[in-house]
Amino acid sequence: MQDSTARAVAYIAGRLTTGRPASSVLDHRSAHRAAFSGDVTAQRVFVHDTDEDVLVTGQAGTDATWWLLHQGTMRFLTLQLAHPGSWTGFDYASHRAFDLDADTDGTVRLRDRTDGVWRTYQL
Repeated sequence: MQDSTARAVAYIAGRLTTGRPASSVLDHRSAHRAAFSGDVTAQRVFVHDTDEDVLVTGQAGTDATWWLLHQGTMRFLTLQLAHPGSWTGFDYASHRAFDLDADTDGTVRLRDRTDGVWRTYQL
């Protein structure tokens, strides 16, 4: 999964978990703070990654699965709520599954199942 895609997924899951607005997400591994704008609600996602100048849009399905289109890769991502604060997903651009844990304080941990490495982000 590309770093910019991982940051966008962490931002969206963090917003969905906290229910709070946020203007950026910090990637602890690279110490890079990426700016985002837009709306994340229980029904739809429309966010702009201002660093990459890319939109990520989508909506919730009936089974707690979000279908998101990353307009930089023009590929879909899925984000499925396993239980509060815990998500699974798939990135169709890289063909990689991932797990994600998000806390109400805005800390998000994402693990790419291919390499098994956990990455930490903060809203």
